[in-house]
Amino acid sequence: MPPLMSPRPWSLVAPLAIALAFTVAPAAAQSDIALDNLTTTTEKSKFTVKHVDFIGTNITADEATKLLTSATREEAAAILAKLEAKQIVIPEATVGPVDNSGAVRLRNLRATDVSKGVAARLSLDSFEGDGKDKTGGPVTLKGGAVTIDKLEAEPFLVALKSGGALEGLLKASRVAFNAVEITAPDKDTPADAPGGNLVKLTMSSFVAEQTYEGDTPARTTLSANGLTVQLPKASKAGASLAAEGYERIEGNLRFAGVYDPAQRAYNLDEMSVESPGLASLRLRGKFSDVGASVLTGKAETRAAALAASSIGALELRLVNGGAFEKIIARAAKDRNKTPAQLAAEWKAAAGMLAPALAGGDPVGAAAADAIGKFLDNPKSLTVAVKGKAGPVKVVDLIATPNPMALLKKVDVAFFTEGGQATAPAAKPAAPTVVQVPQAAPPPSKLTGLQAWAALVGNTVAGKDSDDEPLFEFYKPDGALKQLNGDTVTSGKWVLRGQKVCIVYSGENGETCYQVEVFGDAATFTDDDGDGQRYKILQGNAKGL
Repeated sequence: MPPLMSPRPWSLVAPLAIALAFTVAPAAAQSDIALDNLTTTTEKSKFTVKHVDFIGTNITADEATKLLTSATREEAAAILAKLEAKQIVIPEATVGPVDNSGAVRLRNLRATDVSKGVAARLSLDSFEGDGKDKTGGPVTLKGGAVTIDKLEAEPFLVALKSGGALEGLLKASRVAFNAVEITAPDKDTPADAPGGNLVKLTMSSFVAEQTYEGDTPARTTLSANGLTVQLPKASKAGASLAAEGYERIEGNLRFAGVYDPAQRAYNLDEMSVESPGLASLRLRGKFSDVGASVLTGKAETRAAALAASSIGALELRLVNGGAFEKIIARAAKDRNKTPAQLAAEWKAAAGMLAPALAGGDPVGAAAADAIGKFLDNPKSLTVAVKGKAGPVKVVDLIATPNPMALLKKVDVAFFTEGGQATAPAAKPAAPTVVQVPQAAPPPSKLTGLQAWAALVGNTVAGKDSDDEPLFEFYKPDGALKQLNGDTVTSGKWVLRGQKVCIVYSGENGETCYQVEVFGDAATFTDDDGDGQRYKILQGNAKGL
């Protein structure tokens, strides 16, 4: 589950972890124990139980009392190591910080068939809580039923006894919860604004299932349905959504993957996000040289193992569900154009810029073809990447200084509703004919997008208003570097219609220009009609 709230001691993780601690162990003589008003206190939090029933258990009342009050880690591990129970039932419990600044109340917490470090099921009817964020604003949490099946805690007990870290040591075959709702204030919206300033997050249901090969996850599936974010109507983002006809953002998440420890291979079958009525995005992939520590180790261990793995293939698929039509309609309205006119401009821009950004590689022309087909029929667009000579090491990708160099390592294919997009086929060479040399034809003037495409990846040289030398290099990724005298300044460029707009670091506003290219000269004309001419130098002439 994403971090929907601040990681405070009274979060749901704490009560579940404490509850899980008394859901383990082997079998012996059975008895029933009933205890009232027990409190476990740590340096930052406390867990209070009004009543608990151990049904069919093999521990004594004194051991049960110590477990839920004053037991040290070593004492708790010893008790849990022999604990057995048909059921452990807590009708109501509260967990929260020791300063009583908030609390989460748990209703009907129940562990079933506890034996030898495994609980057949841990369940909770509902939970609700309140607290404060870093600014003192009110935060609320509530949810419906929670179930955890086949909870295995043996590694947890070993770490509990040895004093090691307890995070990530509990395994379960299935986790499910539903009807979760969280509210928290938007710090940029006043509390007394019309409609208030609370952000509301909800999730209808969540289900995660996992199988294991020993201690290593083998198959994992996850689904989160009915995710919604409702923003305050008085907030800027809320007002923007309302202007588009939306009261909230809605979405669903899916994940499915399989790990083969023998082959050290991981297949990502699906990682997707869907927003009904807008769009969906799905990623698939095949990975090799994947060590088990990618799935089970600590964060730094996982990162190192991931860097040592290899990518065999990736596929990213975008499906339009109505978002494209809304985006182009709004953009066209802002520019006093029709959606068809703007789509034609975007198509022309892609046809010019994609090949330039790819440095002349055929993948640029194929990308332009795919974008054009999508603009003509905006249903889906898929990008597939595969290593030219087999899987590509992640560490090699990280170490590649120039993104364009990646095209030497991978094949990239594009697919739309009309099939695979390809670069235009090269025309067959004409027969060689000896001709008398003629003068080269005069250069033609380029304007708008064609002119800018000729400048991307190159440098322009001129002088500023103080007659100081000035150079600018335009990177394909939308960044630029300027050398003015001895001063280097960063900036960004973006296309707006037939103009290029530039903003430099430290500036709030951008300046837009009409660009013309004639031979090796580039002319930039601003909206006031003032122009400046520069000489075009090939590549990054000043190493910016």
